[in-house]
Amino acid sequence: MRYRRDITPRLSRYQYKISNFKGVDAETEESALEPSVATYACNVGFSDGKLVGGMGLGEPLLYTTEYGDRYLPSLDSYSASMKKLFLYRKKNAAGENDDRVIALGGDLTVYQCAIRNGLFTKINGLEVSGNDANFLNYYYNDKDVLIVAGNGGGLVIYDGSTIQTVSEAPAMHSICMHYERMYGVDKENVYFSEALNPAGWDVSSGGAGHISFMNEGGAIIKILSFKDYIFIFREYAVYRLSAYTEPSEFRVTKAFDTGGKIQAGSIVVAGNDIIFLAGHDLYSFDGYSITRMFSKVTALIDIPDKAAAIYYKDKYYLSVRLKSYKDEKIGDEVLGPYTNNGFLMFDMKTGGISVFRGGDIRGFCPIVSEGIDALVVNFNNYRMARAGGINDSGTLFGEPLKKLWIGAKSNFGSVDAYKVLKRLYIATRYGISVEAESNLDVAQKTVSGGLKPQLVTFNLIGDTIRLILETQNNKIHISNILLELDFSRRYYAN
Repeated sequence: MRYRRDITPRLSRYQYKISNFKGVDAETEESALEPSVATYACNVGFSDGKLVGGMGLGEPLLYTTEYGDRYLPSLDSYSASMKKLFLYRKKNAAGENDDRVIALGGDLTVYQCAIRNGLFTKINGLEVSGNDANFLNYYYNDKDVLIVAGNGGGLVIYDGSTIQTVSEAPAMHSICMHYERMYGVDKENVYFSEALNPAGWDVSSGGAGHISFMNEGGAIIKILSFKDYIFIFREYAVYRLSAYTEPSEFRVTKAFDTGGKIQAGSIVVAGNDIIFLAGHDLYSFDGYSITRMFSKVTALIDIPDKAAAIYYKDKYYLSVRLKSYKDEKIGDEVLGPYTNNGFLMFDMKTGGISVFRGGDIRGFCPIVSEGIDALVVNFNNYRMARAGGINDSGTLFGEPLKKLWIGAKSNFGSVDAYKVLKRLYIATRYGISVEAESNLDVAQKTVSGGLKPQLVTFNLIGDTIRLILETQNNKIHISNILLELDFSRRYYAN
């Protein structure tokens, strides 16, 4: 006769410490990640291994003095949306600063506002052709002028008081200056003006002309002057144009092809590189080679088609539609349809990131003038007549935004054991909700903030366990977490 002897497995105590929050990885298979890596996060940032508050959106504050705050005005009184914002850099006849913020209204009217005071006013007589326009600063006829090119053809040269209309300029949806010659593109051609004369577009003069491109690479979406070249971005390829003094010496070569569709609004010059989004992937381009970067974070992108970007103070800001978690609504998402719902911020010096969600940003505009240094935005949604300002408040116009960090599921290096999460110590300065989730159960606890680590007790069983940190406060700061678990091998018989 054979007797079965059941053996009760021994318990073993295990500790896992999170002393370094290792950012976001929404790309890698979750089972291959450490518990200290977030598979999803929003409205948080990562600094020196700590989980901290993310960016915020508020009023467009330009500067503060002892007499009060100066905000960028709205276009409410004109019942017009802000399609685009631009800083017109200008000195007056006395050499004094006369910088102005330019707004392209949804009514295709161009408005201007002095940096230091006053409201937006219409620039009478300045008409835009087509349904969009681009702006350039240029020194022309001994004056600082604003060049306005409508995508329906023609352009306007405005010196702050008088207007020169150049009707023969071609229709261009992207423009730049390079070696004192103006360049622009439509979907198939690159156009260039006479040297030193953005008003000279007569091809018969020999100084102006155009270059036609074959269909390979898709439509032309953007033109940029970068280093010693002009770069022509098409939907799936980038070309390099060597453009020196004489048009007969111009040379065009292909720089590279891309697999994903390049998003025109994401293309910006960032110091010694150009940064752009192709598909869901972010690239840096030094003029010759490209490097894919931050792919673990850009995997948070849901729809990139209306991307907008800016490079400001060594940081790249990218507005897109981000993925949600369990279809929850945050910030302005609750108000109805939206185009974009947040932005990613990448610090190119430190490698730090921040994920903002809750605002529908259409475009960015740095306002950098004497004593003023601000990053303002315009919107797609009901805020479209007003500008906003990027800040570090963790709020949306004063309303705290939900902050969420979802750690990777982990078996803590043991496939064959049940895990029991017994307790957790967390060093958090502010109140936080801590949720522990296993494949079998879930438990949620609320923790008060303080200077000392807080003890949270659990009794959660499962094969895999992950943490979810959440708060509606406007601040979050977590430096360390220690998990204490009991490991128990499954019952077996011999």
